[in-house]
Amino acid sequence: MARQQSGPFLKLVVQAYEFLAEEVPVK
Repeated sequence: MARQQSGPFLKLVVQAYEFLAEEVPVK
């Protein structure tokens, strides 16, 4: 169960991180 919840959640975090990375240059 935890796996199914962490799956989509992780994907969302990655998308948010990529969006922030584009907004602010993070190295």
